Amino acid sequence: MRTCSESVLKRLFALSNNICSFPNCDIKIVQETGTVTGEISHIKGKYPGSPRYDPNQTEKERDSFDNLLLLCGIHHKIIDRQTDKFTVEALQNMKDEHEQSGNIKLPQDFARLVKYLIDSLNHIKPHIEANNGSQVICDSPGAIQAKNVTINTVKKSIPSIQPPLDSIGASIDMRSYIEYLINRYIDWRKQGPTSDKLLRPFNPSMLHRDIMKKFGARVNLISQNRFADLVIYLQERIDNTIKGKNWRSQSKRNYHTFDEHLGKLRGNTRN
Repeated sequence: MRTCSESVLKRLFALSNNICSFPNCDIKIVQETGTVTGEISHIKGKYPGSPRYDPNQTEKERDSFDNLLLLCGIHHKIIDRQTDKFTVEALQNMKDEHEQSGNIKLPQDFARLVKYLIDSLNHIKPHIEANNGSQVICDSPGAIQAKNVTINTVKKSIPSIQPPLDSIGASIDMRSYIEYLINRYIDWRKQGPTSDKLLRPFNPSMLHRDIMKKFGARVNLISQNRFADLVIYLQERIDNTIKGKNWRSQSKRNYHTFDEHLGKLRGNTRN
């Protein structure tokens, strides 16, 4: 049982840039390996008793684009548990602000990822729980009697795709250092624009698209032979941020080296 149509889901995915809609959250809805970590959230609840449910809303409106946003699992739980803070108006503003920097059409490099999300929604089987006093008949001469009937959904697990053995994603050390550089760039880039792109709105997905264009693949699928090139590329991006230039002018280091990073991972640092 899918929550929304495929066309609505693709539009949501494109405008979200495959990033959780919660402010300052950089968690991807679908990871590069194909693992789905995001969820579809209803601004006005889908069922009676669900958060922010509006009895005057039609079924079509409940599953429409305007009533949906993509969130990571953590923030989906937060907005549904803190309804006094995350009202309908607050969530609509969150959705509008997040989707301003998105894509009107689904980018070609997102097509594979959104398919994982669609497949995850199709791999749902109903789970019916009935209590004494009601009657449920499902194409059978038999019946379940209970006062209340609860229908839940259970998602089947979808196997993730492992990166090739000669790729950066297959090396814990390489992947960890690249993630460190990417997070450093995103964190510093948010603190101010780069000198050559002053008017360009920033979204973390932009960096991943730039990497895709330059190296022809997503980070985890780039060959280990190009690890050094990717490191230099990311370090230069960090150096060109406003904070990176300020730190360099004060003789401060913008990042630690790969060897230093391995030392930190293994607890061998002397600092």
